[in-house]
Amino acid sequence: MVMGFSGLTRLRLWRKRLLTCLPATLAESIASGVTPYILEIEGERARLYRGGKKLGEILLGSAVVDPAVTALLKPHEHPLTVLLPADWMLTRTISLPAAAQENLRQVISFELDRFTPFSAEQVYFDFHLNTPGESADMLPVAVALVPRKRVDDWLSALRSAGIAVDSLSAAGLWEEANLLPPELRPGLNLKRLAQRMAPVALIIVLLGAAMALPLWQKREIAISLQSTEAALRGKAGKVMELRERVDKEIEALETIRDQWQASPPVLDVLQVLTNLLPDDTSLQRMEVKGNTLTINGTSSSASSLIGLLQNSPAFDAPHFLSPVTQQRGREVFNLSAQIKMPFPRDLAGGVTSPAGEQAQSPASPAETTAVSPAQQREEGKSLASKPAAMPADSGKAPKPVQPAAPAAPLPVVDYKADMERVAPRPNASAMPPQRIISGAGG
Repeated sequence: MVMGFSGLTRLRLWRKRLLTCLPATLAESIASGVTPYILEIEGERARLYRGGKKLGEILLGSAVVDPAVTALLKPHEHPLTVLLPADWMLTRTISLPAAAQENLRQVISFELDRFTPFSAEQVYFDFHLNTPGESADMLPVAVALVPRKRVDDWLSALRSAGIAVDSLSAAGLWEEANLLPPELRPGLNLKRLAQRMAPVALIIVLLGAAMALPLWQKREIAISLQSTEAALRGKAGKVMELRERVDKEIEALETIRDQWQASPPVLDVLQVLTNLLPDDTSLQRMEVKGNTLTINGTSSSASSLIGLLQNSPAFDAPHFLSPVTQQRGREVFNLSAQIKMPFPRDLAGGVTSPAGEQAQSPASPAETTAVSPAQQREEGKSLASKPAAMPADSGKAPKPVQPAAPAAPLPVVDYKADMERVAPRPNASAMPPQRIISGAGG
């Protein structure tokens, strides 16, 4: 760590460090703008250099400084460093307490006569803080000084010519050494300060660009993502609309399905009744309201219909709505029953046997005993001709077997004739009788 340097010295150090961060061509271009003039003194003569190139000479004894040199140095566009001969210099390394670090120049000026044969008023001096040693309580300080009487003549000559000196140094000293007291150094030159600060400004600009570039890239990515998001939102909105429509359609279909499952299928009910009721039963009207079935018609045995409906897995609680009446030898009925839900739809096609043949609906008692008259006569003859079997231990003569009385043939159900008998005569010629089948919820 370097301590005790002036503000300009610190700026010079920062500029040098920042230049190392730039490309070589750019760093050289910027450094050329702040390259100082070097006035190297050799006795009574001084040579002027800049960038290793000799620009002129100055003689201390001459009355007038070379106009060419004055034209270069008087505008003070670039700093001027007076380089003294090494044999004019006196250097010492001293140790000071660490507490003196806060005001090191003043402490050295007080202690200078103890380490050198000169006092602070007799010399121009500068110091440099070396790397601390093993003891942290003491500070190693390099001190360089030159007697003022050797330098004042040159400084006065340059001052008389209007040339300002920025620093006083010598070969072999540290790089930023400046023996010129702060009160004799020129004030700040804004133009030169701008040149010195150009690398700093450039570095700041580059750092700003390096920090802004990712932000700009992220901004571009964010804008692109926003446009993509907007497009996806539009597509998602359309998908949501389609989904809502599909959900509504599904809901409607489910409602229809629930209604269809909750309502008895009229055609299936009619088919089951067709397979269930005997052939001597004719329906004049069938009505389905909710789960209630109402049928009326004529039958040879209306009371047997209650048992048929009660034993069917499709109906429950059958009962007559009105008393059964007789009309032309047939019973007129009006009964009601509850339709079981869910309705056993497989009954509509009949019961299937294991062999795969469809079983017929159960026949009525009249159908099981009905035979033709010819068959009855043949059976009577065969029974009369055959002797009855008698037990071996019986001594009685067997009673002759009486032939069974022939069963009355079932009346043939004629749809039109049946309707003509039920329908009123006066309207028979005007409108043919019709069977009305109505169903609610079908």
